[in-house]
Amino acid sequence: MLSTHQGHLPKELALNGITDMESANRYLREVYLPAFNKEFSHPAQEKGTAFVPYTGIELKDVLCEQHSRVVAFFTARPESRIDLHGSTRIGI
Repeated sequence: MLSTHQGHLPKELALNGITDMESANRYLREVYLPAFNKEFSHPAQEKGTAFVPYTGIELKDVLCEQHSRVVAFFTARPESRIDLHGSTRIGI
């Protein structure tokens, strides 16, 4: 669905003679988004909220990635003034 709208929107702007950012933003706000919301918004089938508290593992352990890499000595350029003190391993 998203790629369909991404491809459709530039063509729709062009068909409406929109060539500048201000006009495009106004068109999005006044025409495109209301039509999009009308087409894809539906009332909830049940009352209440669909959100529930998360009670799993620590989110900080899930929502980040940490990697270490080995940097070869020849990749450090003299002009960068990085002093590795003889070490070729940098944790990033």
